[in-house]
Amino acid sequence: ASRPGEAAEQSPEDLRWLEYFSADQWASEVRAPEWVTPQFLEAATLSIILGGWGSGKTLIVIDYLLRLASGMPWQGQFQKPRLCVLVESEGQRGVQRRLAAWCQHHKVELPDRLIIIPQAVMLGADGAEVMLEQTLDKIERERGENIAVVVLDTYARCFGLESENNNSNVSQIVNISQRHIMCG
Repeated sequence: ASRPGEAAEQSPEDLRWLEYFSADQWASEVRAPEWVTPQFLEAATLSIILGGWGSGKTLIVIDYLLRLASGMPWQGQFQKPRLCVLVESEGQRGVQRRLAAWCQHHKVELPDRLIIIPQAVMLGADGAEVMLEQTLDKIERERGENIAVVVLDTYARCFGLESENNNSNVSQIVNISQRHIMCG
């Protein structure tokens, strides 16, 4: 028995452990990257585009998604057409105009591989992650292909943050999904 102020002794069966490896054991399992877009975006990763208000984050993301969904080169890197999802939580009308302008500039039609979810998905609140996962699963079933990229725009709106440029908030999104998520 333990004395007051001392922790009770626990049996090994009662303890919970994190998985761990020696460095040589862990590093022996390194695999070559699987690219969504060569030398730019690796599959099954989390990417965040940070920048000040009005710095063009959404414009860059829209250009990237439209190129990826269309199979057009991005920064000189060729890529095959892939299914993409944009969760657009603010400025939907502005994004609609940007999509139309992009198509007019490139003299192409909007790709049907770009799916827009035109509403905020407040991750971390009332099962929103489950609803988003179910929606993404439904899109994949309907389209018959895996989603390459999910973009949450804006980062602040989708995570209920006071500022999308506060690096201390990054930890809030790391475990949301195993899919590739890009935040802008």
